[in-house]
Amino acid sequence: MTNRAYFVLIENCSKNHNTNWDQHEELETKLVSLDHAFKMAHSGKIQNGVTLNALFALKLHLDHS
Repeated sequence: MTNRAYFVLIENCSKNHNTNWDQHEELETKLVSLDHAFKMAHSGKIQNGVTLNALFALKLHLDHS
């Protein structure tokens, strides 16, 4: 199986409205600090591989910016 994922970094944004998901979507969004997101990944609270890849790619970007 192959997957292709695209990640987009959007800075200086805020959550202004609730998301209106389609009937069969099972997603949850949370607004957390970047530090907290990395702690959630390290503790195992975040286990989704695509999400972990996005956080890892972001860390590489931030470390080399």
